[in-house]
Amino acid sequence: MLIITLIISALIFLLIGIVKRNDRSISLLLLSASEALMLGGIIVYIAMMGGTAAKEVKLLFLTSSIQHSLRAMPIHLDKLGYLVAVTRLLFPWFLLLVSLGFSNTQRIRRRSRWIKILTAIPTGLFLVYYYPPVFKSIAEYRFEMQVIMMKIVYYWILVMIALSAGLLLLEYFRTTIPIFRRDFLYILLYLFAATALYLVYATKDPSQIYNMFISEYIQLGISNYISATLSSRGWNLLLMITAASVLAGTYGLLHYVRVEYTENQEDLRLERQFDLAGMGVSVFAHGMKNQVLSAQVLHKRMKKELAKESPDLMLIRQYESELSDLNSSMKTRLEEFYSTVRNNALTLVPVPVRDVVELSAKRFREKYPEGKLEIELLTDRKVLVDVSAISEAVYNLLINGYEAALAAGSADPKVQLSVRAERIWTVFAVTDHGKGISKEQRLRIFEPFYTSKSKNTNWGMGLFYVRRIVRKHFGHLKLESIEGRGSTFLLMLPKYGD
Repeated sequence: MLIITLIISALIFLLIGIVKRNDRSISLLLLSASEALMLGGIIVYIAMMGGTAAKEVKLLFLTSSIQHSLRAMPIHLDKLGYLVAVTRLLFPWFLLLVSLGFSNTQRIRRRSRWIKILTAIPTGLFLVYYYPPVFKSIAEYRFEMQVIMMKIVYYWILVMIALSAGLLLLEYFRTTIPIFRRDFLYILLYLFAATALYLVYATKDPSQIYNMFISEYIQLGISNYISATLSSRGWNLLLMITAASVLAGTYGLLHYVRVEYTENQEDLRLERQFDLAGMGVSVFAHGMKNQVLSAQVLHKRMKKELAKESPDLMLIRQYESELSDLNSSMKTRLEEFYSTVRNNALTLVPVPVRDVVELSAKRFREKYPEGKLEIELLTDRKVLVDVSAISEAVYNLLINGYEAALAAGSADPKVQLSVRAERIWTVFAVTDHGKGISKEQRLRIFEPFYTSKSKNTNWGMGLFYVRRIVRKHFGHLKLESIEGRGSTFLLMLPKYGD
């Protein structure tokens, strides 16, 4: 069973490698690797030690042949002990790195570098102490010193884990956006399960491996897995706890990796479409302009037709008026569209969020003078933005939300704009009470030229450009939607200043 736990831990280690390569994922990778190596060292040690513990062949090794192969491994106790020492001490430090990486509390993020350095110093000193030549010169025949150092290191491990757990719980309870809180719960489950598994097997000191039997019965924590007094029932309980921790951790990590992997693939897919659209849309705009010119030529011919005898004046004048209006509208729209495609540069300046809200609301009311827009401004922060571009993005979300409420046949169609501070993010939340967005639509909703509306009046470029604008502001665009109840788009921009 313990050998299966090691295999699962190794698979988890490989699974994390799928996640995008950022500091947070690298810390997770190192955390998982340290636990897998520590378990591997413990399994080899139990096989080499023999005695009562090693008699639990099926529970620990599955088969006696695996046990004999591990026992026959050409590895010295000094090297095995130091492997366990290194991984045992690095796990809580990597856990702290992961906790700091997930923290969005600005005070903690500003001090994270110093926290890493200050906690790395004692960890490094303990690793020096456990280095076999140093350990032998300092503590090999000093049993009392070994006991004191065992307790000091163990308490240091507990302090590191308590600090990490505190940071993780603080992050969870301070996260107010449901979609982020739900996703964070998955990684929280993995980290807590991995820590529980670690604590079960990290309660024995590596010096017990160096000394083999001399100090094996010193009890530091909840586990006495190398003690001859542990019964078969105790082994069963120990391995049940191990299995529960591994299953819970694997479940949480699988969901976390799925979310991260899906977002990575979506980003790559849309990035390719951004590149194609950047070129294709320019060609499209140029082609459409030629059509407008052709329509203008047709318009002139229709006017000449009016000079002929017995023309159908009413019909021709109707066509002429409609075509003229269409030409004017298309020309204006295409000029704006072409300008947007051509101009990729943004001018980022600090702007109060109130200015963005007011400009977005002004544009909304120009299109829907009677439309109901509810605004909730919960912060007076500034954001570093191109105010015209970001206001256009918010305006597009407002228009989409209001039109969704109209399409749903609501007795009181409205759209809500809420702006709030979410630690290192400033969040513009646009909520409607429309029909919601189906799972199938969510997969394509940010694609260029995709629309669920009439293509005679909508080209499907709104959300494509909203996402593109947000990405150029180093932000995120998230969607929460419940079919039959409505949708909320979260436009998240990095906080500006302290």
